[in-house]
Amino acid sequence: MNLKKRYQYLIILIVIFLSFLSLNKINPKYMFASDSLTKYIQGVSVLENNFQDDFVNCDFLDDYGGCNFLMEGFFEINNNLTGPFPIFQSYLTASILYFFEPEMIQYISLIIFLIGITFVYFYWELNIITFLLLFFTTPLYFHSIGFLDVAISITLVSAGISFLKQEKSDTINYILSGISLGLTIYLRPEVTIHAGFIILLYFLYYKNKKS
Repeated sequence: MNLKKRYQYLIILIVIFLSFLSLNKINPKYMFASDSLTKYIQGVSVLENNFQDDFVNCDFLDDYGGCNFLMEGFFEINNNLTGPFPIFQSYLTASILYFFEPEMIQYISLIIFLIGITFVYFYWELNIITFLLLFFTTPLYFHSIGFLDVAISITLVSAGISFLKQEKSDTINYILSGISLGLTIYLRPEVTIHAGFIILLYFLYYKNKKS
């Protein structure tokens, strides 16, 4: 390993350390607000209902006024109250809450985000400056530690586009790409917009290259 590579790996390790340090300083206990709080409530509901459904009974919100505490977006289905976010997110949150304290959601989100962005760095052989710009000058980091679904989406989209980018793309790569991007839609339906745009550009480029 040459000296330049060693410096790059050292920089990545420092960035990872700083990301955990900053999250710890922010204090994940106080990061539940608005959308993230709604997702947490939906996850607790799944846990309270023994993973049968995500209907909210508001019992665990008694100290905060019960159902009056709920934000806008909750609605009724057959007289059962439910939240606005996809149920897949609720089950992911409930699975974490089953084993850990709520603040672990942010740490797990950070770990998933770091896996995704580090994968992008090595797979696409990015310049270390590009890696730092992605990390510090875009909202990716702060959105990821605040929202588990964003962290997972970033990683899955990165994997999906990377499978598609293979120089010798075959059926398996297309299937893996479809699975990665398809799973993302369960978490963030709006991914179909920007991921679809990227895929369209890819096929236009590929078609132009072959012609």
